[in-house]
Amino acid sequence: MAWPFDSEEQLDEWVEAFIEEHKEEPPEDPDALEAFFQAKAAATNQSSDIETLLSDPEMFAIHQGHEEDVWRFILKVIARRPPKHVLGYLAAGLLEDLIAFRGWQFIDRIEAEAEKDPLFRNTLHGVWRNASSEEIWERVVRARGEEKDLLH
Repeated sequence: MAWPFDSEEQLDEWVEAFIEEHKEEPPEDPDALEAFFQAKAAATNQSSDIETLLSDPEMFAIHQGHEEDVWRFILKVIARRPPKHVLGYLAAGLLEDLIAFRGWQFIDRIEAEAEKDPLFRNTLHGVWRNASSEEIWERVVRARGEEKDLLH
């Protein structure tokens, strides 16, 4: 698949691939958690298209001028209402990076989306400050409000 997306159908394929690659729920047992993520990291070394898109600096969409596509990708993943742990990967990855590196460009849309979609708002709780400016981060914190358990 090419980057940026050539069509809505292709974008949908990437969204489905992301959800599929993160469908396995991490164990709650802290002792098993480390082994789970080590196995996941080993599997990622046999990199798929979606993992390359998300982690390879040469393809990293936000730095390649494709942040609008990343925004669409994020919204489409959330619209599918995947399990909470999938949203955690999205929040700690693409959403956090979009806010950290292009927050000034997207904060108004982030606030508007958080206002209208409780699941998007809750997903913001999985984002860490990272390289976000203080002003942007304060707006993210206000937009996400109090965390609620919307998915089981």
